[in-house]
Amino acid sequence: ETVTVSIPASSMGTAPILTATGLDGGAEGSRTGSGQITLSDDDAPAPPPNAAPTVMTMISDQTATVGTAFRYTFPENTFNDADGDALTYTATQGNGSPLPGWLTFDADTRTFSGTPQTADEGILSVKVTADDSNDGSVSDNFDITVNEAPLGADDAAEVVVFPNPSGRYLEVRSIFEGTFKIISLSGKPLLEGTTNTRVDITSLQSGLYLVQLPDGRLLKFVRD
Repeated sequence: ETVTVSIPASSMGTAPILTATGLDGGAEGSRTGSGQITLSDDDAPAPPPNAAPTVMTMISDQTATVGTAFRYTFPENTFNDADGDALTYTATQGNGSPLPGWLTFDADTRTFSGTPQTADEGILSVKVTADDSNDGSVSDNFDITVNEAPLGADDAAEVVVFPNPSGRYLEVRSIFEGTFKIISLSGKPLLEGTTNTRVDITSLQSGLYLVQLPDGRLLKFVRD
């Protein structure tokens, strides 16, 4: 049996009465019955597409020092999502590689922390990505510059010129790695070296010289 239902557009919603006409037993006829039908508007507008998060404030570059604990939390308003979606965060190196072993990232608190070592000196590029879990994401990059540890006044006892007096070689022994200069008493630079590494000083005449440490302090030594 084929039944045709005609409903005017003005009846959108829930119609209490359903009237149908069609074929009944091979003969054209009509039947009327009571029922309920719920109508929907196929022309209703589709929901708006997801808006990806955006960078509101770029993350500022940071500095760290060898042997010193580093900690940085980027601001909560760094990223924004116009739809109000909750954002989750991940962090990698700028090229997409995992963060180096000395640096960890807590996504819940948006905090980076760790203690760099001498081998970590230099500039580390970090990429932070915010994801709205609806196929929308955005990233921002910043740099962490890891500087060598300075030799402070408290480290004076940890710096030794050996041997002193010196013959052919000289070594500045320290708990820190750094570059020092050998200068004359008048301040003229003569040689450079790296702490904990022997320096050939055969080009120096016999006499009194100064070792200028990375923090600017001076130590005396004698070339015999």
